[in-house]
Amino acid sequence: MYQCQIPLSPQEVYRQIVEQNLYEFHAQKPDHIVKGTIRRHCQDLNFPSAREPKYFGMTVND
Repeated sequence: MYQCQIPLSPQEVYRQIVEQNLYEFHAQKPDHIVKGTIRRHCQDLNFPSAREPKYFGMTVND
């Protein structure tokens, strides 16, 4: 499992996924897929499509 020790924005997470060949995206806007997935599993964000478990948290700069 890949773990980063510093906070990353969704765009930075997407870039890491691509650079390390962790997943092959077949979407027109794959960075939006990553952002949505992170938000669904983010602590303190509860909405109808939110999911458990919560893996992520938001920093001051989101």
